[in-house]
Amino acid sequence: DRDPAKYPDARFYPEITASDMLEHLRGSDVRAGTYEFFDHTALHMIRRSGIRTMIVNGNDPENLLRAIDGEIGTTVIPE
Repeated sequence: DRDPAKYPDARFYPEITASDMLEHLRGSDVRAGTYEFFDHTALHMIRRSGIRTMIVNGNDPENLLRAIDGEIGTTVIPE
């Protein structure tokens, strides 16, 4: 629900629906490219496209391999 590097009490979601993510962001001033976690525009695109999307920290390229292996990341489920 938040950046765990900044917030030790952040919760990890292995899977979450796009609607639930939108609910978490409700009331916040989040615009495309301005929010470090995710934004409304991206979530609406996920819902409209119907494509499951993986959120992974891309600062370390090894994370992409770990995500493919199912070790890390959050899957956003369109519904």
